[in-house]
Amino acid sequence: MPVSVIIGCNQQVVESGKTVFEVLNQFKVNPLTVAVQLNSKMLKNDLYPSTVLKDGDILECLVYCAGG
Repeated sequence: MPVSVIIGCNQQVVESGKTVFEVLNQFKVNPLTVAVQLNSKMLKNDLYPSTVLKDGDILECLVYCAGG
């Protein structure tokens, strides 16, 4: 079963077994500019390289944007 990845408002699908860091790189997302939720729980950015995605996981990347 694939992993659902939501970046901003765009939904993608990736194979399980990749780390969060690898998925961010795959979609050219700077890990310093997003907050990541894995299965509805916030994930600290120092865990991105060691967190391996499993079948059925939902990874959501919330993109920071500045405004005024």
